Amino acid sequence: MRNSALLVALFLAISALVQGAPQETQRSTAGANPSEMKPGRNARKLSEESIEIAGATLRLGMTKDEVAAKLVGSDIIKVKDDSWVLGPNAESVMFSKGVLVYADRYWRRKGSDLFQALYGVASLFNQEGLSLCTLHADTLSDPGGSTQHVLIHCGRKSILVLRDQTDDGAYQDVVESLGGDMPDTSK
Repeated sequence: MRNSALLVALFLAISALVQGAPQETQRSTAGANPSEMKPGRNARKLSEESIEIAGATLRLGMTKDEVAAKLVGSDIIKVKDDSWVLGPNAESVMFSKGVLVYADRYWRRKGSDLFQALYGVASLFNQEGLSLCTLHADTLSDPGGSTQHVLIHCGRKSILVLRDQTDDGAYQDVVESLGGDMPDTSK
């Protein structure tokens, strides 16, 4: 299996191509309860869309502290201060200016069927009312192999189905994501 950071970068690049213009980053007010927020200078709006990662429901616009509090008990590897990888499933969250701008979840587990993973995430999208989607398929090749992917983009949420072929064999997965703009974590 290739590095999950490469898969995330690939997914975000494809998502940016499909989306066109980048989405706005939400402003943050630490400690505010989203259900009690009123319009105003310091108000912060969380996205309506959510993703479940490590048993926690996350929304774009949440602060790092809010995300960390929801992920208590999870193994968090801070690749950089704004880029975290979670536990054995290599799910990831990314922040920009202290707020969540991207999160992904891998649906396929060792020994599970690719169709069942795709059906599970597609059913979830149906339950969430996500049906106005765009579809993109492509192949990327490099000297070490090739990656075929299908991106189903539904507003701020996406499904990536990929097949990574190397000399060592093939790897297939289904990834659900929320957000899509890659924050600049080089600083």
